[in-house]
Amino acid sequence: MSIVLFNLYFNDLPVTHGRKFIYADDICLAIQGQFFSELECSLSSDMAQMSHFCRQWRLKLSASKTISSVFHLHNTSATRKLSVNLDGQRLRHECHPTYLGVTLNRTLSYRVHSYIILFPRDINHRSFKFNTA
Repeated sequence: MSIVLFNLYFNDLPVTHGRKFIYADDICLAIQGQFFSELECSLSSDMAQMSHFCRQWRLKLSASKTISSVFHLHNTSATRKLSVNLDGQRLRHECHPTYLGVTLNRTLSYRVHSYIILFPRDINHRSFKFNTA
């Protein structure tokens, strides 16, 4: 879908709990909270609203291209994965998501991204296991 058509469709997105960050044809829903259960509930609700909006316009969100991620400094929850649903399907959790070409980690540092940029031949960043600290 061209960017102009995308902008026409998504100019009037529904109100959600989280903030929406839109660049070209990428949309990021971001929510802040103290508890994982709160985040999961809010994100699942927001995804349901977005899915309903898309169905009204005869569009369909791709669950296989949609991911969930969590950013925090709580080391004991470093391996915690969010359980967010889209149309009854659990979204894949990504520990090191790439958004607008920048690879992030749970602390929102550029450590993983810097390593990928500095040593592109050393790793295949999709299969390499990073230390998340």
